[in-house]
Amino acid sequence: MNKISFEVNGVKLAVVRPNSQQLHKADIAHAKAFAEYAQAGALLEEALDGLIKSQQLWDEAKLAKWDELVAALKADERIVEGKVAGTTLEQAKEAAIRMRINRVDINEMLAERAILRANTAQGKAENARFNYLVAACTIHEDMNKPYFLNREHYETSDDPVKNVAAKNMADLLHGYDPDFEKKFPENKFLLKYGLVDENLQFKQEEAPKTEVKEEPTYPFIDDKGSPLPEEVVAEKTPASA
Repeated sequence: MNKISFEVNGVKLAVVRPNSQQLHKADIAHAKAFAEYAQAGALLEEALDGLIKSQQLWDEAKLAKWDELVAALKADERIVEGKVAGTTLEQAKEAAIRMRINRVDINEMLAERAILRANTAQGKAENARFNYLVAACTIHEDMNKPYFLNREHYETSDDPVKNVAAKNMADLLHGYDPDFEKKFPENKFLLKYGLVDENLQFKQEEAPKTEVKEEPTYPFIDDKGSPLPEEVVAEKTPASA
């Protein structure tokens, strides 16, 4: 994908993939910004962990919580992927729900760290590079001319186009997948067994069960220790995560 078209207040616009010259100029903006912020005494990313600890932005309890969440996520991932012998389908369902809850907590902690990193010299430099690209690559689609005069115009503008263009540029550069959450192990499991709908919302009603394969191969077992075939659908859970 080399272009994302959009419209704001009736104006047809697009963000286009930057060419080599634009990428070079964006790198120059990055280098200049890094030098400027580093010389001004901005925190370097290498010192971020030390600051977090010294200022107790993440105390020992929070660090321990992080380690606990990551370990729990990995352990439950093995369960929902059928890598733990003797797991019942109900246990796998409970593990998937735990994963959804823990992933929310992990993402919140990552967001906190991202805010801190954005204020380092490296974070400021990356922001300058990105802002240059948005300014240079947002165009009037029908005229193929830049919408913003320059990076400064983009950064100081309160035009509603600014946020829409930034989001679309991020999607264009990083290949945003609107269905990325469906690829998490817990959601793949929940979708497979009909426990959530296409929007990943838990269902309330029970789903019908289908016929059993003659040679069950799926690693989950029922309460009596018998292997469960892939076609067997777990009871719907009323819980939500």
